[in-house]
Amino acid sequence: MVRKTSIAAFNNIKENGLLSERRFQVYNSLFDCGPATGGEVFEKMREKYGVLIPVNSNTITRLGELRELGVAEELGERVCSISGQNVILWDVTDRLPVKYEKPRSEAWRLLKRVYDEVNPAFMSPKLNEDIKKYLKL
Repeated sequence: MVRKTSIAAFNNIKENGLLSERRFQVYNSLFDCGPATGGEVFEKMREKYGVLIPVNSNTITRLGELRELGVAEELGERVCSISGQNVILWDVTDRLPVKYEKPRSEAWRLLKRVYDEVNPAFMSPKLNEDIKKYLKL
């Protein structure tokens, strides 16, 4: 299997801090051991960074975030050497991260809808500012 990795992309991401610390740890571990499963990436993180928390969905969540950013991709499935389960096989790409926004919560969407429908004249200036700050408008 030919990997699409690019040393230039990896170095650019690392040198310019284009990923948060934990995302970069997952990305770097996947870069080192990929193609790999989430469990295998987490084991690499334990070795490399001394991560002591048990394997959980956070590693898988970070891999999903890296996919949304465009720097990781799903290659298919295979049996994980750690869990013995048939799981997603991941690898890094040769791309730089794109802007990624986490999905908004139902509460955020509801508050935004209320804010859009209520006349600001009926709100105190403080409440108006607090809502705008929370919604990041």
